[in-house]
Amino acid sequence: MKLTMQIQDVGSDFNLEHIVPYFQPVHDLEDGSVTHYECLARLITPQEQLFVPSQFLHIVEQQQCFGELARQIFHQSACYFEDKAVGWSMNIMASDITDKAFLDFLLEHIHQYPSPQRVWLELSAQDALNHRNVLQQFIAFCQGLKIGVMIDNMTCDCDWQSLLKIRGISGIKVSGQWINQPENTEQVNALSQLIEQARDLKLQLIAEHVEQAHSATYLKKLGIKLAQGYLFSHPTADAGH
Repeated sequence: MKLTMQIQDVGSDFNLEHIVPYFQPVHDLEDGSVTHYECLARLITPQEQLFVPSQFLHIVEQQQCFGELARQIFHQSACYFEDKAVGWSMNIMASDITDKAFLDFLLEHIHQYPSPQRVWLELSAQDALNHRNVLQQFIAFCQGLKIGVMIDNMTCDCDWQSLLKIRGISGIKVSGQWINQPENTEQVNALSQLIEQARDLKLQLIAEHVEQAHSATYLKKLGIKLAQGYLFSHPTADAGH
């Protein structure tokens, strides 16, 4: 599969039906086991070119089909993991948490889904901060369905203290930008505070974009037990479960 960087090439080949989930494992740093998978959208053209979201989401926005994309990735991921004894998560947009069609879709599909508590929806930290009031309602809705909501891509320069005050979140994913600067004392101190408070709140804490072995060692020293990134695996079409 060829990963292309030519964003302008997407237009002629874009078809929502060609967007599929790729799976990246989240690992337990203590024993190396896979705790769950993140389902990441990928566009695969008929010519077998592979595009990441930053290369095609502008077209999704132009065609105003974010909601349809969320439903499609959820449905495909749910079907893939339905008979597998492992959890999975997927990214959602701010628009999804107030999209009635998406909420109705979740209500319909989760009703008969086995072990819905192994499903998490990830919203970026910035979207969570910008939409705190409606996010609280969305979390309550998801709790009723027994699925979790995670805050994704938490960076050192965002208002992470406010994010921890959001009631009912299941976990936090810390950006590689934050964890990959062990020489920055101020950021390390802030990260230590985040880890301690997340532990007190019994939140899952996952380090993202881990690419070097020394980063994994550093994370274990800090007390972060879960991580994902190229050090462990690139996203693939087969989760291996």
